[in-house]
Amino acid sequence: MFQAGLQAFFHAWERRLASVTKDRVVRPFEWGLDWIGEHGNGNGRPPADVIGEWVAAAMADTSQFFSVEPTAQYELGPALNGERLLTFPSALTTPHPSNNTVSCRYFPARGRPPFRAPAATLDSAGCSPGTA
Repeated sequence: MFQAGLQAFFHAWERRLASVTKDRVVRPFEWGLDWIGEHGNGNGRPPADVIGEWVAAAMADTSQFFSVEPTAQYELGPALNGERLLTFPSALTTPHPSNNTVSCRYFPARGRPPFRAPAATLDSAGCSPGTA
């Protein structure tokens, strides 16, 4: 039941997106079990069951799930338009190396004291070096 509803939702979404632009590529639905690490090895079980168990385990101990080891591997480098690019390793390691680094734009406080707070913005696309 859940799988059919989720599949229908994503198929309808893709059809709406495809009707707006003609350069989209619609691919078959994938569960993305590779994104949840060792928990994604379903050993032939239905993907919906594997994800359901992973979510249940995460929700049973949210403190553990959201607790991450601190890192000192921060890099603050140049970015476009005078902004700075802050990068650090993701707490969630995936099999896709390009997704294992968090990138965000850093906007330092400007002006004389009292300064306004600096800001960092996380962006899932378009925040890597060489992007606008």
